[in-house]
Amino acid sequence: MPISKGGNNGTISNSSTNYISSGTVIKPTITYNTGLGTVTIGDGTYRFFHNTEYIGAITEHIIIETTVPINEHIASYICADYNSGTPIIRVITDTSQFNWSNVIPIYTVSRDGDYFSYVDWDAPGNGLPNKMHDRLIRTNRFSREFGLSLGEEGIRNIIVSAGTVWQGVYRNSMNAVYSSTDICRLAYTLVDGTFAITNVTQYDNTQYDTGVGLAILTDGNYTVNWIFRMIGNEKEIIVFLGNEDYDLNAAKASQLPDNIPASFFTNGMLIGRIIVQKGADTATQIDSAFTTMFSASTVTNHEGLVGLQGGDVTHHYHSDQPINTTNDVVFNSIKSSTLIKDSTDNTKNAKFNVSDITTGNTRVYNLPDKNGNIAVGLDNVTNDAQVKRSEMAIANGVATLDTSGKLTTSQIPEAILGGLNFQSLWNANTNTPTIPTASTLNKGHYYKVNVAGSTLIDGISDWTIGDWIVSNGTIWDKVDAYEGVVSVAGRTGVVTLTKADISLTNVTDDAQVKKIASSVSGNIATWDGTTGDTISDSGLSIDIDGTLTANSDTKIPSQKAVKTYIDAKPTYVLNTEYLSPEQHGGIYGTVYRQYFNASLPSSLTSGNTVAMLIDYSIRYVTTANRGVARGWSQDGANTATINLVGTSGKSNLLLWLSGTITTAWLGWVDYTK
Repeated sequence: MPISKGGNNGTISNSSTNYISSGTVIKPTITYNTGLGTVTIGDGTYRFFHNTEYIGAITEHIIIETTVPINEHIASYICADYNSGTPIIRVITDTSQFNWSNVIPIYTVSRDGDYFSYVDWDAPGNGLPNKMHDRLIRTNRFSREFGLSLGEEGIRNIIVSAGTVWQGVYRNSMNAVYSSTDICRLAYTLVDGTFAITNVTQYDNTQYDTGVGLAILTDGNYTVNWIFRMIGNEKEIIVFLGNEDYDLNAAKASQLPDNIPASFFTNGMLIGRIIVQKGADTATQIDSAFTTMFSASTVTNHEGLVGLQGGDVTHHYHSDQPINTTNDVVFNSIKSSTLIKDSTDNTKNAKFNVSDITTGNTRVYNLPDKNGNIAVGLDNVTNDAQVKRSEMAIANGVATLDTSGKLTTSQIPEAILGGLNFQSLWNANTNTPTIPTASTLNKGHYYKVNVAGSTLIDGISDWTIGDWIVSNGTIWDKVDAYEGVVSVAGRTGVVTLTKADISLTNVTDDAQVKKIASSVSGNIATWDGTTGDTISDSGLSIDIDGTLTANSDTKIPSQKAVKTYIDAKPTYVLNTEYLSPEQHGGIYGTVYRQYFNASLPSSLTSGNTVAMLIDYSIRYVTTANRGVARGWSQDGANTATINLVGTSGKSNLLLWLSGTITTAWLGWVDYTK
């Protein structure tokens, strides 16, 4: 529990109805007591309402130094509590328990072992309205309440609708602004980077801002007009142009230029942007700053960067990244030498001394390329006469030697080597790939046929799968390949089989199955019942109709058709009339059936529609048993039955339960009408 130093807590230092807000006035010190898990809160002064509703007078109280325990692993709040007139310091863990009226947070604290941290809540009892106003101005200078929609009318005329803007605690109602009749200005950069402002009545559709002046758009490209509504001036629009010659996708992805002067943000408010194609009379797209998130674009002008080291306005030599350029890099302030170091090993470097170069002369040094190759200048050899490494061992290039000083086999023509050289598979039907004219350059080349065909090559046109077509340096030859059947029944060449070849020596011609003389397509074939050795047409066929509508003795339903027919049978619904599956041979006429639960369908208990009661089934429950009543049932003194009221004519049905039968469950009843 809290431990207070000697003195009276809650001493009233002042009582006034003129205080504006409750809260801490003089913030107390906070000290963590290592090893004890407690903190000591020094003397502090606080102002309280006497209730939770911020009603009535505010009184000011001093609470003397107090020590309180702090729980581990949980955020805790040290608060000043009015406590019905005897203010105290207490620790809470539920934020709903402080209200800034009569329970005021002083510190947020946390403890893990002896690691202690805290955040203070300052002194809101002093100048709270002014502090809140200061915060609003610094963090959100202008805030739209409603309105200020961006649009256009006619040909490129800008409209900013009426609306309300908050500036701190000032609620400013703004009238609508029209570029065609009110003040509208275009702000753009000059060569020196400063801004010029000119009056306009429409947004621009031909130019963009380069950062050093205006430039004309490329045909078909887009410019972006950034629209500001000035707050202090009654009706004024300022327009800034995007800084690139955009295509449409780039225009949609564009962000607010980074060089817009700060004064336009302190005195005005970004309303949105208008994207328009060069020469167009209406916008391609209008975006509101209140529904689309814009941010400042990246710096595109090198002079706009900060932190540059060395150089002057046009020359900067500070770089911690590789310099990639096809142009000369000019260093205008190197005094004696330039040191180039390896990015990962500072012991590897190259130094270029310039102290001995005569003024007015230029000495050229070739640096190594990315592969470490360095071009060496030869006084009597032109660059074109030098052999480039990139031209070695390639087609139309220079051959190279192996470690023994000889040409590699990959660089010797196959014709010289004299061996076969497989090229690819060949489609002899379409001549794909096209077979070239035989020559010494393709001697030994061969293709393998993978699609048979009759393409004529040097007098040969019968090509089968597996054949080779081989160049001998003068013509193309064919090498037949036997990759199909090698022999049949031990025979090769043109084969004529006998019964003995296929083990049918004991089978006579008469024993062979005779063909059917005639048949109907789709019918089932059977053996002829007379001769026993002839296949005949049974006259039966397979029926796949799942509705079985043919009702035929010559059609046999398939398994699927039967399943489809059964699956299509209806699912019965309670209290709905169906034809009964029990028609009793028609002696009663048409018999209907309804299923019910607990009670008979209302259509059968009223309206006098039932002519005859034919049959029924009732599942019932007594206090001791369950049973089924079919037609009529009696369980001891218990009866479950359905009756047709009256002795003649159409009437209503009555469900009768007696004795200890308490419930009629699911059942059905058959009847005529």
